[in-house]
Amino acid sequence: MPNYSRSSKSIPCGKVAETFFSIQGEGIFLGTPQVFIRMYGCNIRCSYCDTMYATTGGKYRVMSVAAVVHEAIKLDINRCGWVTFTGGEPLLQKVYTRAAAEMLRNKGYRVMLETNGTLYNELKSSISVYDHVSMDIKLPSQCGLSLWEQHNKFLSIAKKKAGVKVVVDPSTPVGEFITALKLVGKYKPAFGIVLQLRSDRKTGLPVCDVLNPGIMNLFSLTQKYCKGVEVRVLTQNHKVWKIK
Repeated sequence: MPNYSRSSKSIPCGKVAETFFSIQGEGIFLGTPQVFIRMYGCNIRCSYCDTMYATTGGKYRVMSVAAVVHEAIKLDINRCGWVTFTGGEPLLQKVYTRAAAEMLRNKGYRVMLETNGTLYNELKSSISVYDHVSMDIKLPSQCGLSLWEQHNKFLSIAKKKAGVKVVVDPSTPVGEFITALKLVGKYKPAFGIVLQLRSDRKTGLPVCDVLNPGIMNLFSLTQKYCKGVEVRVLTQNHKVWKIK
């Protein structure tokens, strides 16, 4: 293994659920080849979660910063230049992910954070090491929690680097959705908002067509409350492509 800076040796090891190379299947970087580092552990539970193995009861490896960086670079056989920290919730291990992200950037990589958008203090101390922040807004009907205050503070910090994602389907409560849109309209995140169709947990396919009247109504509301913000309606394409 290559020699890394001594500073990384003082950082506690992290819990890593998996590392892999794939094509980004969600959000504004849809179709972009990336190396993914999936961190273990999450602070909330969503009804549509498709990575429960990375939140509780699953397997993980305890890895040093140097080891996970080395593995990510080794996986990047096509020299894609992007590494994404995902989860679970990466910011639960903020010291570890910050150190790994900083090391990757020093080696010429661009680094993205995929996050549930709730741990604003952890983001504040590490925002400088991420090139892009893909944050979710979790609706109360999806996770059983009211997280508006956390999302508000998080987006106020991330807005210049952020793209927001809201998982939707025809039954999405309109009142909750409008509250989310008002947050997006307030901060106008630089990379816009994605309305992501919920996937069926068995088939992996979207639960409805993108032109479903209910989805189009949500799209219209987004245009109303998020003026000046780019809006996209997308699916989880990696499931359609049958890749990780």
